[in-house]
Amino acid sequence: MKRRNFIKLAGFAAFSSMLPDVSADYSFSNETNSSRPNVLVIMADDCTFSDLPLYRGRNAYTPNINQLASEGLVFNKAYLSEAMCLPCRSELQTGLHPISNGASWNHSKCRNDIKSTPDYLSNLGYRAGLTGKRHLRPKSEFPFDYLDGFDSKCVRNPTQPARYAIHQAVYGR
Repeated sequence: MKRRNFIKLAGFAAFSSMLPDVSADYSFSNETNSSRPNVLVIMADDCTFSDLPLYRGRNAYTPNINQLASEGLVFNKAYLSEAMCLPCRSELQTGLHPISNGASWNHSKCRNDIKSTPDYLSNLGYRAGLTGKRHLRPKSEFPFDYLDGFDSKCVRNPTQPARYAIHQAVYGR
């Protein structure tokens, strides 16, 4: 398989997952939910191979990520064209180098004619959800189902609890 086709394939699967448990009124038209694989891509800023135990790192304790990794596919040779937030996120989501998708510098945006992971996966009957840091522009070219529950920015005042922690403390769930 050519590198370009692999990158596109990886882009189609990135940051996406089937979300049948989130919406009770959603169902696949032709297949049962159990006949399709779930896809989950975890991308973290400034996370290196030495951080996660699944890559023999020692800087983080991640038992749930380790469990997911033991039951699925793990990428251990992923390379990006640029080490900046928006260009690398757009590269992963479009399968195109940043210079080709239009987001070749940070705080820029992709061209308006770009297709991304949610576009391709929706044609296959999937829903693509995204939570946490988004930093993909324009939003119209990345039609994810945006889910709350994690900080949407990478930097916040660490003395202030996140919204979901406050919700849990107040409502107990």
